[in-house]
Amino acid sequence: MIMPNATAKIGRGSKRGNILLLALLIMSSIMLAASGLTSLIINSLQQTKAVDNGILAFYGAETGIEEALYLSRCADTSADKRCTGAAPGDVTGAGRMLTNNVTWTRTVTASESSVYIPTIPQDGTAELLLYDPDTNTPLNGLDHVEISWTGPASSSVPVLSALAAGWFKNVAVTTPDQVQTYVNKWTTSPATITLNDPNKLYRLRLRAENTALSGITVKAWTGLPTPAIINLGTRLTVTSNGDYYGARQRLSATWPRRLPAAGLFDFVMFSECSLVKTVPPSCP
Repeated sequence: MIMPNATAKIGRGSKRGNILLLALLIMSSIMLAASGLTSLIINSLQQTKAVDNGILAFYGAETGIEEALYLSRCADTSADKRCTGAAPGDVTGAGRMLTNNVTWTRTVTASESSVYIPTIPQDGTAELLLYDPDTNTPLNGLDHVEISWTGPASSSVPVLSALAAGWFKNVAVTTPDQVQTYVNKWTTSPATITLNDPNKLYRLRLRAENTALSGITVKAWTGLPTPAIINLGTRLTVTSNGDYYGARQRLSATWPRRLPAAGLFDFVMFSECSLVKTVPPSCP
């Protein structure tokens, strides 16, 4: 008579234990889901914040690029005292802070041992300075220029046309023959232009004829007895970093140190005066 009653009590206690385990399992699942959802929300918020900070950091880096572009283009006579005519300087260390707490730093490369031009389209031109643009002085010991390329962009025979024009600093040019020019064409790489007067300022214009050229490299050399490569200051390469609360963005830009004049050779300049060659100039 005792055993059946004992069995009944054990069965009721087992059912209570199963319900407790089921409740714990459900609560654990809810807690795990809540924890995972919380982690997902926090990660999403962090990513959103990082994206927002990255946008501000990007525009901070762009500020460094834009200031360098402005300083490299503004006239020496500008009211802005920073316009010295020289290449813009580096901004390192703590950098500069904007009003929105974004900081930016900048490094400037004003010269390079060789100038690489990815491509010159057919009938297109590229122009390089063969003098120091910051001081407007000739390159020390400039003797010749070597131009090489990897090949044309098509099966057509490539033709490289080069023109080097040289003049003396602070000397008025009154006749065309006072500007020393070298004009030549090549169909095979490399091409060499010998410059006879290292005391002149030179500009070099390259033109691709018949087909586009790719992989062009230009190097300036001193002469004998020990030829050596001369750094060219024809382009500026500016790298700028923007930082905002742990987010960093980097931008890099390259542009000519002086505005090229080669493109003007292919156009007629507007003038209010007569441009007829056989008639003396006259203006209304």
